[in-house]
Amino acid sequence: MSPPTADRNLLFGILSLQIDFITRDALIAALNAWVLEKHRPLGEILVARGDLSEARRTLLELLVDEHVRQHGGDPRRCLATLVSADSTRTVLLGIDDLDVRDSLGHLDVDRPPDGPARATDATGSIPTAPDPDPNATVTYVVGPDGPSPRYRVLRLHAQGGIGSVSVALDSELNRQVALKQIQEPYADHPESRSRFVLEAEITGGLEHPGIVPVYSLGHDPNGRPFYAMRFVEGDSLKHAIARFHANADRHDPGRRILEFRQLLRRFLDICQAIAYAHSRGVLHRDMKPGNVMVGRFGETLVVDWGLAKVVGTPEGSDEATLRPPSSVGVGQTVAGKAVGTPSYMSPEQADGRLDLLGPASDVYSLGATLYALLTGRPPVEDLDTPSILERVRRGDFPPPRLVNPDVPPALDALCLKAMALTPTDRYPSPLALAADLEAWLADEPVSCYREPPPVRARRWARRHQGLVSAAAAAFVIGFAALAALAVVITSSNRRLDAANFLLATANTELADANTRILDQNTQLQATNAALDRSRAEALRERDQSRVVTEFLITSFRSPDPGRDGRTITIVEILTRSLDDLRDRDALAPPTRAAILNAIGQSYRGLGLTREAVDVLEEARALSAEHLGPDHPDTLRSQNELGMAYWDVGRRDEAIAMHEATLRAWRSTLGDDHPETITTRGNLAGAYADSSRHAEAVPLAEANLRAARSAYGPDHPDTLTSQNTLAFAYQNAGRLDEAAPLLEANLEAVRLAHGDDHPVTLTARSNLAEAYRESGRWDEAIPLLQATLPAMRAALGDDHPDTLRTQSNLATAFLSAHRWDEAIPLLEATLPAMRSKHGDDHPVTLTARSNLAGAYQQTGRWDEAIPLLEATLQAMRAALGDDHFNTMAARNNLATAYASSGRSAEALPHFEATHRALQSIFGDDHPTTMTALNNLAVTYQKTDRLDDAIALHERNLHAARSKFGDDHAHTLTSLNNLAGAYMDAARWDEAIPFAEANLRAARSTRGDDHPDTLRAKNNLAEAYRGAGRRDEAIPLLDQALDGLQTQFGAQHPWTTRTRGNLILALEEAGRHSDAEPLHRDQLDADGRREPADEPAYADALAMLGLNLLIQREHAEAGPVLRECLELRDRLDPGAWTTANTRSMLGEALTNLGQFDEAEPLLLDGRRDLEDQADAIPDQVRESRRRESIERLVRLYESWGKPEPAARWRREVAALRAEPGLPDDVFAGSEAGR
Repeated sequence: MSPPTADRNLLFGILSLQIDFITRDALIAALNAWVLEKHRPLGEILVARGDLSEARRTLLELLVDEHVRQHGGDPRRCLATLVSADSTRTVLLGIDDLDVRDSLGHLDVDRPPDGPARATDATGSIPTAPDPDPNATVTYVVGPDGPSPRYRVLRLHAQGGIGSVSVALDSELNRQVALKQIQEPYADHPESRSRFVLEAEITGGLEHPGIVPVYSLGHDPNGRPFYAMRFVEGDSLKHAIARFHANADRHDPGRRILEFRQLLRRFLDICQAIAYAHSRGVLHRDMKPGNVMVGRFGETLVVDWGLAKVVGTPEGSDEATLRPPSSVGVGQTVAGKAVGTPSYMSPEQADGRLDLLGPASDVYSLGATLYALLTGRPPVEDLDTPSILERVRRGDFPPPRLVNPDVPPALDALCLKAMALTPTDRYPSPLALAADLEAWLADEPVSCYREPPPVRARRWARRHQGLVSAAAAAFVIGFAALAALAVVITSSNRRLDAANFLLATANTELADANTRILDQNTQLQATNAALDRSRAEALRERDQSRVVTEFLITSFRSPDPGRDGRTITIVEILTRSLDDLRDRDALAPPTRAAILNAIGQSYRGLGLTREAVDVLEEARALSAEHLGPDHPDTLRSQNELGMAYWDVGRRDEAIAMHEATLRAWRSTLGDDHPETITTRGNLAGAYADSSRHAEAVPLAEANLRAARSAYGPDHPDTLTSQNTLAFAYQNAGRLDEAAPLLEANLEAVRLAHGDDHPVTLTARSNLAEAYRESGRWDEAIPLLQATLPAMRAALGDDHPDTLRTQSNLATAFLSAHRWDEAIPLLEATLPAMRSKHGDDHPVTLTARSNLAGAYQQTGRWDEAIPLLEATLQAMRAALGDDHFNTMAARNNLATAYASSGRSAEALPHFEATHRALQSIFGDDHPTTMTALNNLAVTYQKTDRLDDAIALHERNLHAARSKFGDDHAHTLTSLNNLAGAYMDAARWDEAIPFAEANLRAARSTRGDDHPDTLRAKNNLAEAYRGAGRRDEAIPLLDQALDGLQTQFGAQHPWTTRTRGNLILALEEAGRHSDAEPLHRDQLDADGRREPADEPAYADALAMLGLNLLIQREHAEAGPVLRECLELRDRLDPGAWTTANTRSMLGEALTNLGQFDEAEPLLLDGRRDLEDQADAIPDQVRESRRRESIERLVRLYESWGKPEPAARWRREVAALRAEPGLPDDVFAGSEAGR
């Protein structure tokens, strides 16, 4: 039982946290300090640490005293009434002090503030809820309360331990997931909940193809944790093993051997997954067949990490130790307590010796899993758990061969070594276990089993068949001679015992020789049978090739005698071939499949991807049915089908097919076979294009090494592998490594194929795209401009490679701000992509995103934003939230929101994009830096200037370190940091950065480049803010002239620069020089399509004010009258409308039209007073004063001294000087 002081201290801490006097971290730190100094009150420690003021401590002590008094002087009863956040309680449980933990036991974690405490039984435990009906259909929502809850449970899938797994619908991504929830009996037990959360964090932190991925972790409305993970359609390894052994008598031997080897390869996948967990310092501690999911598409996933334990990475591991956030709050497992599944746990686990647990314990469980695979039953079976544990501790189980005589001796030895009683006698790691098993699968000896001489001889014979045949013949002759000699000796020396002994020995040896010869003859017969099969297969392939060739020649020969052959297209011939093939019933199915495969490849080569898929699906199905799923013809057809799936956007199916094909080739042909290299390259490219960089890059690197070793450096397949690796580097942001590979690739294919070959053109397009992504637009654009016409001529206008090159050129134009060239090209590309691929294909979505981005950059928001919104929605559905193209679409939409004044909508998109890119690429990747810049600019627009400046400073430092001072990213960062300083009116800090930016832009891009012109505008803004107008005006003149020439009068950059020049001239008193610029602005706003009436009204007001200042009242009157009519219609209650009314009254006063001026001036004055709070701070008093001064001038000019004197007193009351203010053009908005 905890002492009263501990209970009171915890009560003090929880109340402090709940009324927001301290943070959770402060409470945890103070309680840890109190554990060491229990004589000090917790409040004193908090004050000493600076986490709580003395005044607040006094208030809290009074509150605690009152709380204790209210509950009969018992602090524990007080704690029982408090509701503590589960996460806080979980972390506090990690404090290693019995008093703290005992006090925490009095807290009510989940009870609603006004609800009753939960009932407990006589033991103090929460009553167990009755088991639900596992067959019942359920559907309910899990997740935070809100209008669109994310997960909707569809049905219960499985129960075990403390959790239950349901199949649920993820409403955000419209996919089925596996949702794991804590079961009702454990839901309110702190240790169980902590263990459940830790399981999710460990599983989510282990990113490996053999470990089930976790998508999210959360709490339901009752605060109970759940997590979502991938739902694997398949079965557990336990059921797969049971099915295999149950069908032992139903399958032919060949089929059974194949299934057995497939199960062993599943086991290898498990070993790899556990080895990865060990490299991250994690033990599974409950490895068994029931905790492995076996998917229908080759997936093997280790699940249920509920008993996993983080023990630290082994020596020599390159991986960082996994450190789950919740691990500090989970209590240690008590020594002497067995954890795991008895039949599969190691002897040290069964003995409760948790101090001895290590990787060898998981190796034992892997051995036990292999035992079940070999025999169909667990190693130890008994009626009760204590008996099982005792037998496990003694190592009392029969060897696998005793249970199942069909188990090969080598596998029996391998399994027994993994399950050795002493940990040091087991395999040192799962990888060592996997290595021996792979050796067995490859017909190599294993380390734990010494093969008898006949077995070694058979292996030697298989590898030296010619020598064996000759040796066998020689041995037979020798044997005959030896037998004759023995007869002579026996008849001559019958009485000699020594001779008899020699004869007996010779007979024994001859008997052994006979046995060996029989074994060799058996092996030779098997070899001859294999040769016969190979010969038959070769003959079949020869005959099949002849039939395929004749069929295709027939198809191309005179397809239509009535037509000129030069007018007949290949597509017509292929279509006719398909029709002809349907009529040839006599063709053997494998031959039919070969013809279909050839036609499908032809369709795909012509860019007719959807037609290719239909034909290749039929080809693969025929091959699989009649030749078998692992036959080379089936696998080649499968590889082609995988590429066709990719072409039509069925990417998940494509990847799964490539993965299955690669496994099959590796198993049958090895890692370095050409078929393996081709398929591995296809899979690496698919991973790279799916943003799975961690898988793509190592696979592509390994493939290039294998290709160079197999073919040499200049072989076409080596160059293809080199191109795939460059693509993987490029997609992973490793541009410095991608470009040299692509340059070497282009030179090699150009020498091999010539300049206009499609392979060369594709290599040129790939290199140009790498140049563009690296900011080398001056190299990318000419290369693409030369490539596109050649590609159109070689492949046609609508070929996918042509369209991709066309899109790349348009994107390069966009990057170089050449919008007039980019937009027409993008507008032409999008319909072609839609026609070729369909609306939802990834390349079509990218084309839509690029066009919307171009509209956005040219200020065409009404066209850009709907297109971007639709594109993002489609990309999320087709590619998922984490795909790079989805993130790019989200970024483009956010940029459009921000640029069109909708910064609040942009901000969450920018934050999400930056987080995702940072996690994928790291801080110094160009794409991450661009996202960080966008986020910082949006912080500026939402008045979070301190946050914006900090991000811009960080971005500039990263850009300089990564690229140097003159790179495009560095210049952008310089410019944006200067802009942020300007927004904060920190002119002296802004000017040096703006000057450096202009110098760098001039030196790298020339004086007339758009970026240089914008740099001039930005520096001029800084000069103007610092009062250096004489330096600002020439720069703005130059910038305006260049921007207007290049982009026109209406472009946003032009209008902004014109506005800055107007303000600088007005502030310098050069009102007549500003007037023509006002008229240009008015003309530009009037020509906008669609019309922007508020902007046009602003331009009218600014021109009218300029004319008033110049005393051009006759011209000012019509301008202001038009402005007032427009504003009265758009927003009659706005302060700007009232100000325009007052300004028009001023113009009419000076024209002597007093009767009309008076009501305008009086109404304007009244409305400005009513709307005073809406007027910007910097001009509020000026506008109020002007409206009164205008009334004074009206009545003085009209000869009415009394009202003039009354309004003059109003002016005096405002303590203002008469006359128009100096800051009338203080801001482009405020002056209107």
